[in-house]
Amino acid sequence: LEKSRMHGTLHGKKIRVRYQSYPHDILHAVDIIEYLLISEGYNDIPLHTPTFAHTGSEQALHSTERAVRDACTGMGFQEILLFTLTSREKQETRMNLPTQSLVEIANPQSMNHHVLRKMLLPEMLSFLAQNKNAAYPQRVFEVGQTAEVGPTYENGVRERTRVCIAITKDACNYTEIKTFTETLAKLMDWKIQLNAKDLPYFIPGRSVEVAAGKLEGVMGEIHPSVLEKFGLEKPVIALEMDVIE
Repeated sequence: LEKSRMHGTLHGKKIRVRYQSYPHDILHAVDIIEYLLISEGYNDIPLHTPTFAHTGSEQALHSTERAVRDACTGMGFQEILLFTLTSREKQETRMNLPTQSLVEIANPQSMNHHVLRKMLLPEMLSFLAQNKNAAYPQRVFEVGQTAEVGPTYENGVRERTRVCIAITKDACNYTEIKTFTETLAKLMDWKIQLNAKDLPYFIPGRSVEVAAGKLEGVMGEIHPSVLEKFGLEKPVIALEMDVIE
């Protein structure tokens, strides 16, 4: 420890470590162990044959994400990757939504990136607005994380992995996005239910809630006022829903 300018004191079978203020990469006890290994030298650590056998496997989350990506790509959608940090204006004002409980950055460098996104859809609409000069029709999707505030969640925040697909062209309607939603559900072996519900960012009578077990989502035709706020000139239809329960 002293080689790394740290001070250690024994407390039973544990060592309590006090380190200097300048190592900003120490976040966990594992980081202290890494400093010790570097000081001793990795090549000086004796090698031992493991006494147990373990077969690695892909986590269920990643395999589900990959399956959703493959399904969307197979339906002719192009994958995009958007920022997780965004603004309240996109998540609330432009979506015709009231003030939301969002995860905020304590000391943001920019008001354009000071909250974590609660929905993927606003960022998708912003992307489409920035690519109005690209060829139509545009069919895009993203599989990404969102953050939702709630008193019952661990640390007060729940992270969700969601998928959002969107289509914009001269003419598109609810029936078209419903077809893609049902196809995605069939490819993922989801048994979905569609329940009519008007939402502020969809055209009244042309939106539904999507449920597949504990998976939740929304689908419909984007409201003209929302299109105008994002600077979009063509109709947009979209689906956003959970990927993992």
